[in-house]
Amino acid sequence: MEVPTGASLRRKRKELGLTQKNLSEISGLTQSVIAKIETESVDPRASTLTKFVEALNRAENPNIPQTVSDLMVDNISTIDVNETISNAIQIMVEIGISQLPVLQNGRIVGIVSESNLLKRANDTSSSVGNIMRPNPAIITQYLPISEARKRLEDNDCLLIAEKGQLLGLITRIDILRNMTN
Repeated sequence: MEVPTGASLRRKRKELGLTQKNLSEISGLTQSVIAKIETESVDPRASTLTKFVEALNRAENPNIPQTVSDLMVDNISTIDVNETISNAIQIMVEIGISQLPVLQNGRIVGIVSESNLLKRANDTSSSVGNIMRPNPAIITQYLPISEARKRLEDNDCLLIAEKGQLLGLITRIDILRNMTN
């Protein structure tokens, strides 16, 4: 795999008819960072370079899903860590979901899944915090779908967050649905 140079990235951006401002809006990078990468005055982190390249790929192929933001479910339900297991079951059954992010003061602290409930929900009046899986897998919305697919081999669900704010989630079925299109 060849790492692109700043000059090749700049050339590609111009071929696509994008300004640095356009690319900034697509990638989430600042115009200043884009300019520094293109002039090779900085050595960008791998995550920054990934955002840059993925944004160019998205601009080149707008109808092809590229990152988890293209597939994620962004209308998600959550539950507070102090809510009861009974409430979690009710939410999951009514909505028809298998994963429920757990929040405390608006911050992600865990996740409750169907398997958590089946294995540990003997006392439904107990709090969700007692059965949740702490430290769920959290990724950025810019993660390539191929990388999310690998991570879902070991996780039932990936939460998508930026700066502590929950944006959505992606599960194995979302990846499988994409594979059929």
